[in-house]
Amino acid sequence: MKRLAAAVLLGVAVAGCGATVDDASPVGTGDDHGFVAGASEVQDQQRSLLGISGAGAVTLVDLATEDVTTLGAIGPVDGIADDGRFVLAARTGGPTAVIDSGLWTTDHGDHVHYYRSTPRITGELDLTGTPTIHSTENRTAVAAGGDAVLLDRDRLGQGEITVLATAAADPDGMVAPLDADRWVVTADDELHVLRADGTIETSSPCGDPHGGIVTRVGVVAGCAEGALLVPVTEGTAVIESIPYPTGTARSVRATDFAGRSGRPTVAAVAPDAGIWLLDTRERSWQLVPTKETPLLVSAIDDSAGHVVGVMKDGTVAVWDSTGTELGRTSVTAGPVDATLRLTVDADRAYIRSTTGVLEIDYRDAARIARTLDVAGAVHVAEVGL
Repeated sequence: MKRLAAAVLLGVAVAGCGATVDDASPVGTGDDHGFVAGASEVQDQQRSLLGISGAGAVTLVDLATEDVTTLGAIGPVDGIADDGRFVLAARTGGPTAVIDSGLWTTDHGDHVHYYRSTPRITGELDLTGTPTIHSTENRTAVAAGGDAVLLDRDRLGQGEITVLATAAADPDGMVAPLDADRWVVTADDELHVLRADGTIETSSPCGDPHGGIVTRVGVVAGCAEGALLVPVTEGTAVIESIPYPTGTARSVRATDFAGRSGRPTVAAVAPDAGIWLLDTRERSWQLVPTKETPLLVSAIDDSAGHVVGVMKDGTVAVWDSTGTELGRTSVTAGPVDATLRLTVDADRAYIRSTTGVLEIDYRDAARIARTLDVAGAVHVAEVGL
């Protein structure tokens, strides 16, 4: 049996760097609502692409101006993960690098704040394997290779990697913070809501955990039986089950979820069947049949129900929520391998290609709006979300 444990390690910094402050004038200062130490609040969302080349060079490309910022080099990378601000890079044969894009959005439900600070390569975590990262406003959970850590996100933004708790986790499962005091970890075919001192607040069976996502509603974990949802609520945590429709074969289960940041509906590939849409607000699944099954898929969750996916030949397709294909690119995103990532926002989708990063207008039949030069990037993340 895999050990489930959490240890409080307050104040421990792991290979972090000192903080620096951006010179731009902030919207708020002192203790004003929205103030963040070391950052400037700005009027508009600061979207950029962070790319890592085959040799490990890290660059940041502003999507509004196409200006390029070089952050440094971290060596060859096998894979990355991001939370809209911080990017984790699994370095080949080494520990996981932590990169701060210096750009992020804080969603308070009825309004949002946009921030920018100085981007940097922050340091490293002693984790190996394909990483995952999920965050709340002041906590960040990272997992790789069966190990999970809970980080102080405020200090991470100041250049300090401070571990608050550790836990063993299922290698393909879900790890995410729930709030400032609790986090969600799948281990030993169960989902646990843990406190930082290791106390288990509540648990629920989760057969063969694989994949998960954080939506506006709460934390989602993929299980053999369907999904488990831990809504963000005050008081004792509650774990809700969202089972697959009756008669669903295990072979078509969802194993990876993706969608537009801050939306309740997410998508997953349904092997040899099409696309799953999971509505966490309605606690329901919808199987959307498609003529071809995509390799990657992400839900826009807009009024038209757009879903974007990458096909086996590397083209990018767009469907509506009925499975009707609305368009497909003529340019392929290649090579189609484990490093290929699809990211979406409220206007565009982005994916690496042999000629640069494709910016795709999914509302206009998958039209390629731009091809962006991101310094030979093999790994790409959209940040500022």
